Amino acid sequence: TLLAALLLFIAQFNLGCVGVPSLAVLGFLVVTLGIGSLGYLDVLARPPVSLIWLIAATVAGFAVYHFVLSLGPDRCTWTSTGWEFAIATATAFTVFLGLTIVVQASRQAAQMVHDLEVTNDQITEVTRQFNRAGSLTQDQISRVLHGPIQGRLAAAAMALRVHLDRMQAGEAASVSDLSERITALLDDAAADLEHLSDPYEASSTTPSVALRDLINRWGGFLQTNVDIESDAAEFLDDHPDWAARIIQCTEEALTNASRHGSARHATVHLSLEGSSFLALRVFDDGHGPDSHFEMGLGLNCITMSGGTWSLAPREGGGALLLARWPLP
Repeated sequence: TLLAALLLFIAQFNLGCVGVPSLAVLGFLVVTLGIGSLGYLDVLARPPVSLIWLIAATVAGFAVYHFVLSLGPDRCTWTSTGWEFAIATATAFTVFLGLTIVVQASRQAAQMVHDLEVTNDQITEVTRQFNRAGSLTQDQISRVLHGPIQGRLAAAAMALRVHLDRMQAGEAASVSDLSERITALLDDAAADLEHLSDPYEASSTTPSVALRDLINRWGGFLQTNVDIESDAAEFLDDHPDWAARIIQCTEEALTNASRHGSARHATVHLSLEGSSFLALRVFDDGHGPDSHFEMGLGLNCITMSGGTWSLAPREGGGALLLARWPLP
């Protein structure tokens, strides 16, 4: 618009008549920019209303320009006849409107590109959130399937093995007790599948009590002793967010002791090593770890939660798992 105003002033420049062209150009600027700036309102910024408003602002600006020129003397305008005035007006109006439409279209295109970029960024963020939610769900499923459910199935398998051992030894093994115990284990597994979450998260008991409840969960199949030193129990009670990882790792250790080590007895010991580490020791009487064992979900859980671990054969038979987490 400023460029058009400059060209209009040059076209009408006359040493003997500077005031009238200047006033006409000023009127053109005020009217065109004033009316055109209203086109940024939401109601007028949408096509095709925006184009109609742009034409209206251009027509009004040129009308004011020529109206001011017509008020001045004849020497202040270079057109001498009506057809010259009409041709000049039509040419100037068409060129100015065409250039303005191009600029306006470019601006709208740039805005569309920006809006698309914003939309793409939002889609990317939503996709990332879905992926995170999906990963969390997969992690929860893996934890439940590999931990509690696998433990219950391992306990059921051990119950069958103990029952067969008693029968082979000539003892009177109760089939009804075996059926009742296995049914209870399968009911617990079904409940864990229904919730698909850490079974201890919804528990109202303290972390130390939840750890000791592992004795009941494995009772009759894997004789389990849980020893929690008082300072470690106080730490877990004060930091319930740590309890879930400790309970999960303990559950994984007991599952592996029963499933891979064929253990009958296991001991869990939890303590604080000064003010530096929380230490979890799980040892059993199984046949010990293989020389080339693969790191599974339980050991990965220790590593991912910021802890370190070691798994080695225990003197006298069995395996010893030592996991340590640096204290906050």
